[in-house]
Amino acid sequence: MSLEMFMYSGSAPGKDLLVLGAVHGNEKCGTQAIRQIMSRIESGEIVIKSGVVRFIPICNPRAYELDCRYLTEDLNRMFYEEGGVVSSYERTLAREIMQAMDRCHFVLDLHSFSSGVDAFAFQDTQDDETRSFVSALGISPIFTGWDSMYAEDNSGTTITYVNKIGKIGACIECGQHRDPHSVEVAYQAIINAMNYLGIIETDKISQPEELKRVQMHSFLPKLDGDFVKSWMNMDPVQEGEVVAVLKSGVSVKSPCSGYVIMPDAQAKAGAEWLYYGTDD
Repeated sequence: MSLEMFMYSGSAPGKDLLVLGAVHGNEKCGTQAIRQIMSRIESGEIVIKSGVVRFIPICNPRAYELDCRYLTEDLNRMFYEEGGVVSSYERTLAREIMQAMDRCHFVLDLHSFSSGVDAFAFQDTQDDETRSFVSALGISPIFTGWDSMYAEDNSGTTITYVNKIGKIGACIECGQHRDPHSVEVAYQAIINAMNYLGIIETDKISQPEELKRVQMHSFLPKLDGDFVKSWMNMDPVQEGEVVAVLKSGVSVKSPCSGYVIMPDAQAKAGAEWLYYGTDD
């Protein structure tokens, strides 16, 4: 198996950036943005000044064709050295993508979501270099705390792996799956990343007036029940407020006052149903 990867180099040495699209097959904004960037590089509209930028536009081709999140296993939980179903399609893809991540300095992973409105970014670690890179992408809010939530258990995401091997990474949720604006967000994030790293020089960067940071504390796995309402990303929630009711009649209550993060009403049993967060 060999994924399509494209590489563009500048005339001077510099940083090496890898941009990933469609790690989840139904999240296509990254793929579309990458293709727009590549087209403008090849036409000469965007000039690579230094370093290297690499693109994998479609990280999960079969899921992309079927317009589904994954086939047998969540690809964005397969990035670890051992374990998993070794013969699975997604595990094989992960091994190939890890080889690409091993060769770069920075990774930008582009996603989209099912419920919510505005884009957001993940800052998985608290070091200054990661904070600076994520801040430069022009996305707010920025969610922190992923590293502490999964301190006892490798979550197997692209960025968890990047951090483990001593590189710098960021994951962006660019908007809803079918919203054309999510492609614009992904495109601008790539431009901002390349400019920040000195790969290109441009004044076409975009930054929010204020960067809001939200600390993620815990997640609720999918249980046998339903949300009490159509939760949206960053909906406010109060400590003790009922967020879901199980078929047994038991109410599931929020452990804190803050926000509901990345609710997924269609989550499979045991997968992340929603996260809880508070202002950082």
